[in-house]
Amino acid sequence: MSKSLAFPILVASMAFAGSPLWVPEFGGFEPDQFPIPQQNAAVQPAGYAFAIWGPIFTWLVIAAVYGLWKRATASTWSAMRPALLVSLAIGTAWLSVASLSPVWAGILIWLMLISYLVALFRSPDDEPVGLLVFMQVG
Repeated sequence: MSKSLAFPILVASMAFAGSPLWVPEFGGFEPDQFPIPQQNAAVQPAGYAFAIWGPIFTWLVIAAVYGLWKRATASTWSAMRPALLVSLAIGTAWLSVASLSPVWAGILIWLMLISYLVALFRSPDDEPVGLLVFMQVG
C-alpha cells in the first residue's frame, strides 16, 4: 500500500502547489461574505504574509519526490500516507471552495488540519525533522 500511495502523494502535492494557478481570482473574503459580516476585523494579515506559501509548496513537492524516490517502499512511511493524501486533496480543493464560501472554506481548513495531524503523528521519527515537518505543512 505504501508504494501505491507514494506517486498519488506526489501528484496531489503538485496539484496543491499549483492550485493558486487555476484559481487566481481568489484574493480573500469580502466582509459581507460571512454569516456575521466582519466590517472591522480585529486581525487581518498583510498581503505579503501569504508569500510563505511559496516555500511551503516548494518543500512539499521536494518531500513528495523524496518519498517516491527514496522511501516508496519504506514501511515507516506507509502509516502516514493515507492521511497525508487526504490533507493534500482537501488543500487542492480549498481555493476553489474558498472563492465560493468562507464557511465551507473554514470547514475544509479543520478537515485538512485533522488529517494533517493524523499524518504528523503517524510519521516516522527516524527521518530528518525538516523533511517531515515541511512535508506535512500542507
